[in-house]
Amino acid sequence: MLAVPASSRPTPDNLAPPRGPHVVFLVRLVSFWCLGFLIVALVPSVERVAIRGTLATLLPVLRAAFADVRQVVNQVSANGVTLEIVSDCTPLVGIVLLSGAILAYPSSAPLKLVGLAAGWAVLWIYDIARITALIVVLARWPGAFDLTHIYLWQTCTIAVVVGLFLLWTRLVSRGAPA
Repeated sequence: MLAVPASSRPTPDNLAPPRGPHVVFLVRLVSFWCLGFLIVALVPSVERVAIRGTLATLLPVLRAAFADVRQVVNQVSANGVTLEIVSDCTPLVGIVLLSGAILAYPSSAPLKLVGLAAGWAVLWIYDIARITALIVVLARWPGAFDLTHIYLWQTCTIAVVVGLFLLWTRLVSRGAPA
């Protein structure tokens, strides 16, 4: 029979679930994500404002890039194609994901606010570039639209959110302004 060292015998201390900083971060992260998506789901004006804001910033970019640009309600026509801008076309998902990560991370409120503001701005610009690129893909390679829209850009969006968060944590850990 094997002898079990006293240090590895179950005690109330070593049976408790881990509560290290990583676990705290993950619990806070998931909580902030749930809260963010709950707000988006329960407050329809959030989606409406995001759609209107996306259209307001997208139209000047499209007008600079293409000759014939039109908007009818939430539909944008440019380069001979039409896209409907819905909530998923806005940077809302990326903003909720990045915001949850920044808010869950142990840092000062001013650094979090700077990270949120900068991150939201970058995500907004990224989203306008994404939609503009999708219009080009739909006009020139319509068969590649679904693949590009569903897989490529969603993967890139996740990579951008993770990259922004990692950049912000690096700046915060170095003591530099985020």
